[in-house]
Amino acid sequence: MTEEDGEIAVLMRNGSQLIATFYESGVSLIASTHRRRIETNIYFINYEVQVPYNFSNEIEGLFGTLDGDYEEIKHYRRGNPTPYLIGITDSSHLYDFLLSWEVNTLESLFNDPSSMDRKRQAEDFSPIFFDNLNFTVEQVELCGGSESCLFDFAVTGDVEIATNILEHEKNTTKAEEILSNFPPSISADAVFRVSVGERSVYTLTVTDPGDTFTLSVQGGLPPDSFLRIGREGEHKFIWTLQDITTESLVFVATDSKGAASTFNPTVEVCACVNEGQCTLEGLLTSNETIVMNCKCTEAFSGDFCVEDRNGCSEIQCFEGVECMDVPAPGVGAVCGSCPNGYTGDANKCYDIDECALNATLCEQLCINTDGSYTCACNEGHQLIEGTNQCQDVDECEEGGANDCQQLCDNTEGSYVCSCTDGFTLADSSNCTADQPCMDGGGCSHICANVEGEEKCFCPLGLELSTP
Repeated sequence: MTEEDGEIAVLMRNGSQLIATFYESGVSLIASTHRRRIETNIYFINYEVQVPYNFSNEIEGLFGTLDGDYEEIKHYRRGNPTPYLIGITDSSHLYDFLLSWEVNTLESLFNDPSSMDRKRQAEDFSPIFFDNLNFTVEQVELCGGSESCLFDFAVTGDVEIATNILEHEKNTTKAEEILSNFPPSISADAVFRVSVGERSVYTLTVTDPGDTFTLSVQGGLPPDSFLRIGREGEHKFIWTLQDITTESLVFVATDSKGAASTFNPTVEVCACVNEGQCTLEGLLTSNETIVMNCKCTEAFSGDFCVEDRNGCSEIQCFEGVECMDVPAPGVGAVCGSCPNGYTGDANKCYDIDECALNATLCEQLCINTDGSYTCACNEGHQLIEGTNQCQDVDECEEGGANDCQQLCDNTEGSYVCSCTDGFTLADSSNCTADQPCMDGGGCSHICANVEGEEKCFCPLGLELSTP
């Protein structure tokens, strides 16, 4: 197929013929060649022009104005202004008329230097008329009713030329049939939507008046499909698609003469399951097979709505609480119970103040913590390990637990400092001698006068060394 000056031309070969059809104008050109003799390189060229009826009264030639009336008056192209009268077979009259339509050197599309020699030869040429010929039995048997074959066979005596003329006429007839024949017409919806696993029906209307046709699918029927040929041109293509496909679907209608039409619908494959909706959102449509996107229900996800949507991806349970997806077709998710020490719906959990709810949890002090509680004791007491009970701390026995200078007396939850004889408690922890020794009595720490005798004493926690 070519395009010249904005007009589409279709070129076809039919044996030795080349056929060019210009669809814009409807004009067809048919050219064919045959060799005069096998042992030579001399060829005959047969050239035909076929024009539609809308060219009526627009073209004039040997046969007059193109209007379908072949009996009308013919006119000379140049020279004699007198109309050529049909039925007069006078050779000079007819020959002069034919020569008036001759293409001269200036008008010819071909540059042929020998054209002048042929012109001189033509002046001595005497045409031969069909009615003046006598035909042999051989010529009649070969040519039958073909006047072209009979004429050329009788004039040339060449059986090969006669045979080629018959072949040319046969090809011309076939070409005319091809040009006059129109392929079947196919009409159907531009889009064929097919759902995987379901029975899909596509209706085509095919017509070809005065001819028979066959309907098929290019490349063969897809699996699990068939064509149901109906009456009055309406036919059904039924397809139960079992799996996703991207193969295109082309219907072909072919008539008895081999002319064919094709129809290529856009096939939209819907493979959504679990009530998912097929959509073209996000896709570019074309004349090919396309797999549609899926808009899934709340319970499913994935390309074709096959997967159970994870409801836990859409909610947040309290820290440490297990999230459990609700199996499809259910939706959403469920959180487990709040941890011990918390209350709530597991999406949100709140700390329970155990101390406020139960005053007997601890013997002395109850301290609420996040999700639990801790028992503690008042000052001077300590918690008995593994229980909620408290016991007194003996500060006098535990080193560093008291600040008494001399003597320590344990009390419930506390202690009291005191002094040895000869000393008096100066404050809550320190002692002073009742009769202090002069100049420290040689003691490193404490010197006291006991019954008139100076003695050395040590602070609590130290022992007096023997000199």
